[in-house]
Amino acid sequence: MSPTTGPNRNSAGNSARIPAPARTTQRESPRLALPELKRRERVSLWLSYQRYGLLMAGASLIVLFLAPVFSLWLWPTSWLLWLVTMMVCAAVALKLMGFAVYILGRWPQKLRATIIAQYRINTGRFSPDSLQNYCGDPCFRLVADEILQRAAIPADERQRLIGELRTRHERASQTLLFVDRERDTVFVADFAADELGISHDRLYQNQLK
Repeated sequence: MSPTTGPNRNSAGNSARIPAPARTTQRESPRLALPELKRRERVSLWLSYQRYGLLMAGASLIVLFLAPVFSLWLWPTSWLLWLVTMMVCAAVALKLMGFAVYILGRWPQKLRATIIAQYRINTGRFSPDSLQNYCGDPCFRLVADEILQRAAIPADERQRLIGELRTRHERASQTLLFVDRERDTVFVADFAADELGISHDRLYQNQLK
């Protein structure tokens, strides 16, 4: 009579392998079929969106090239003051070039924002309110204007909307939220409201409704 095998033993005396649970693969969200922009359209957008960066880069080069002439004209007999003036002009030129590089480097974000907005326009899901965060930045206000133009909004209406969204963005940037998790209470501090003389108690009540 064969010995009785334990619960984790097979007839050969080896440990039985318990099959590992199958891995559940996370379902990938379908990618949006974003519209493609033609090369000419991309070049036109690049020149439009990068105008501030190109302007600062040009100003930086002008300052850098005119600095020796300006310093020599200002201090024709003092090489020490000429050198100091050259250093100041070089610092200004580098600062301007730094801003230019920063602005030019944001081109991928501007292009993607335009393409996504074009997708929403094509599918009928576009709302001008979605551009509020863009209107707080001078460079991205150009993007907002281009998107509104693609939505067939007239120029006067575009300027009005951008001004309104800019005001709302500035107002939102002056608002702080304090959350008391123990009391489940939200306190709102609106610094713009303080300037207008609005009572905080009334403001809290209006914000929480």
